[in-house]
Amino acid sequence: YLFLDGRVEGGYDKSMWDALGILLVGFAWADLATTEYALARPGFHEANPLMQERWVRVPMKVGVTGFVYWHSNKLRKTNPKLALVYRGVVVALWGYATAHNLREIRR
Repeated sequence: YLFLDGRVEGGYDKSMWDALGILLVGFAWADLATTEYALARPGFHEANPLMQERWVRVPMKVGVTGFVYWHSNKLRKTNPKLALVYRGVVVALWGYATAHNLREIRR
């Protein structure tokens, strides 16, 4: 169990941390893959003007994913609760982006 003061009992903190790391990379990939799939079909466009070109989109997704992974690991050393929330929020955002892309593709 994870207590509010940061104490961990039963190893759940490590399992949750590892799961969020896997989900972080997985949803980053899924967001990029569903975006590229949609853009290859007629009638779809990238809403973010900074991400119109693939040569920008792919390195940015890889770079941001790497940064969040590295930064959350660094933050975990000083504030493990915040680092866990940080990873969780990014996972939720990229999970939502993936679900949104899939919804739009199925329309």
